[in-house]
Amino acid sequence: MVTPQDVSSGAKTWDFGVVLETHTKSLNDDLSRSSVLIADGKRYSPLGWEGAPPGGHHRKGLLRFKAVKPVPASIELQIRLNGEVAPRSFRWMLKGKGYGN
Repeated sequence: MVTPQDVSSGAKTWDFGVVLETHTKSLNDDLSRSSVLIADGKRYSPLGWEGAPPGGHHRKGLLRFKAVKPVPASIELQIRLNGEVAPRSFRWMLKGKGYGN
């Protein structure tokens, strides 16, 4: 599950709350290397991950990105975990929804 924390025009960083759970393998991915934010066709790497370290079956924390200026109409966060063919993709509309106003 991924939840945007503050993706407004006044934010210095855009933070996303991330919760990962599995019962089949250990979550050893470096989320700051396996994640990308896409806005207006441009790809942005995270500033970093603040949360549970790699390992275990449950991880929770914040994935931080530099705020995108100007605020795009929509954003997509992709997280590609080790061994997965396609990335997990999360999309949000920003303009007209209160985020970018």
